[in-house]
Amino acid sequence: MQCFILGSGLHNNKEFLKHTKQYEKNKASFLTIDISRFLSDNFLSLNKALRTIFKFSKQFHIIDTEKEIRLKFIWKKFNTGNNFQKFPDITPIQNRTSFDEDDITYISVHNVLKQNGYKIIAVSYPGAQGDRVVLAEAGTGRRQQRRYIDIISYLPKSHSVLQENKGKFTPASIQSEINELTKYKTDNAYLQSIEKFVIRFDKNAPHIFKIGVGFWANSRFTIEHIQQLEIDKLDYFIFIKSDQTSWKVFCTGKTKLFAKTEGEVELPKVYEVKEQENAQLGLFETEE
Repeated sequence: MQCFILGSGLHNNKEFLKHTKQYEKNKASFLTIDISRFLSDNFLSLNKALRTIFKFSKQFHIIDTEKEIRLKFIWKKFNTGNNFQKFPDITPIQNRTSFDEDDITYISVHNVLKQNGYKIIAVSYPGAQGDRVVLAEAGTGRRQQRRYIDIISYLPKSHSVLQENKGKFTPASIQSEINELTKYKTDNAYLQSIEKFVIRFDKNAPHIFKIGVGFWANSRFTIEHIQQLEIDKLDYFIFIKSDQTSWKVFCTGKTKLFAKTEGEVELPKVYEVKEQENAQLGLFETEE
């Protein structure tokens, strides 16, 4: 029980600690604890993970290494929204006005690469790096930099691609990504590191590497911006139109890397928080 309290964040919940204090010295090998009253009075004070568990489950079991149940939390059905005054303020939302790096990564994977038959080896998580790292400085131990490429994929029996993404296009940021990606073609240590990477995670991936970038062309983007870049070092780039409705992929060489080179942007419906003072009151105003 103490492990659950610490791991769930309930160690800061005085009401839960008060409710379970009577069991602290209990030496029974199995306990059943009814937390119906606690949930009815304190549901909205719990973190999101606990609210999800208690709302959509009937019981919560904690087992030991022998898979024997040691602790069982039970509760009766309760109303999760019976006290409006305890709810947090309504967060005003609106349709997205811009794309970020996570959006470009999603579009590249689901709308472009997969639709062109590419297999995904590694991809960055929304709001974080991926869990598959490229180590390009062998022999330097813990000091070496861990490099997380936004997307690593391959077209079977053809080539592999390394892609970095940016939400908002700026020549400086895109050129920085080009410089970094180019090392995987020109620097032997980097080339060896990516070869070891694909051997480890997918031996079917070809050892012919292409590099590309993806970005959203906001309303201030012009063709002159592309001309400022060393675009010839890339094999392709994915371009999301400023209106966020469609994408195009351009190859810089003669090799045809993609059978489908344009299409519509298809994203899960997401919103952004609207910055507006006293927005909650406005949601309840009615027209006369």
